Amino acid sequence: METKNSAYIPDLDVLRAFAALTVFMWHYLHSERMPAQEVYWPGLAIFEEGHIGVSLFMVLSGFLFFKITYRKNVRWDIFALNRMKRIFPLLLITQSMWIAAGYLGAIPYTPRDFIVGVVQPTWAGGAWSIAVELHFYLILPALLWLAYRSPIFLLGFMIAMIILRTTVPLLQDPILSYYTIIGRIDQFLIGALVFLYWSRIPRRAGISLFIFFIAYLELFNAGGGHARFLAGEHAYFSNNFIRWTVEGLGFAGLMIWILKSDWRIKETWLWSAIAWVGTVSYSLYLLHFFVLRVWFRGMEALDLGTSARMALLIPCLASTLFMSSISYRQIEMRFLRMRAKYIEVQ
Repeated sequence: METKNSAYIPDLDVLRAFAALTVFMWHYLHSERMPAQEVYWPGLAIFEEGHIGVSLFMVLSGFLFFKITYRKNVRWDIFALNRMKRIFPLLLITQSMWIAAGYLGAIPYTPRDFIVGVVQPTWAGGAWSIAVELHFYLILPALLWLAYRSPIFLLGFMIAMIILRTTVPLLQDPILSYYTIIGRIDQFLIGALVFLYWSRIPRRAGISLFIFFIAYLELFNAGGGHARFLAGEHAYFSNNFIRWTVEGLGFAGLMIWILKSDWRIKETWLWSAIAWVGTVSYSLYLLHFFVLRVWFRGMEALDLGTSARMALLIPCLASTLFMSSISYRQIEMRFLRMRAKYIEVQ
């Protein structure tokens, strides 16, 4: 998530756009009557397994917040207020909408679910990942302290967490590892370590990591994908496989590749347009569920088949981006302007 205390990096917004769009594709392709529910499409794993976009968001957060705060004099009270201004206005609006839907009987969601969601993954509409992000902010000062002593300590902490998750039966629960900081801490730490070792990591290492990740993802998708993994029935990977670490490394590779590349396309309107999608990605992430529900209800009313539903993908995405743009301007920007500097000049 962007912050007032850092220089703007368009490439990071391009990566945010990619993360948000893959999540959108996941929910669109896995809706009722869509082929991704039943059919394996070779070569399209990056879209069929679009839930992985959440992993990219977390790697980006680890990288960005270490970039902003490492070896800096941070006012943590102002940092916390800035994060609240950035996250909570739209989050509270969308969660209120889900609560209203719960009262109408559309989904099983209550105010209690929202309150519990601060510590448990109960926030509706994909907002559980926002809670995990908040948990990362809480432990960020301790992680910075550890890294200040030596980045090796941070790497050691990540390895220790991996060992615990693969040896302690309680921590092998795929739901626990998927929806909480216990499983996702690797991805934040990987982003942080990429920043700490940035000057030593060659671009080709990033390319290699991402290519290997795409190959893994294809195998993962062919073996049954996300649903069968959570059920412990995946053909190739057991539920104690270090999947979240692999996803974090893969997206770290993508980030290294893009940020260290000097492509001409970065000077074009297309790159700027993709970066704009990244700018509104928070709204896109929280609002696309509502837009999709409207579209799917219309599709059901018209009794549309798979081909017709696939043909409506682009109009559905366009309407989602339109709503996200309005949300960003009318809600997010009002609070973004209220943020203050939390890095003190030494």
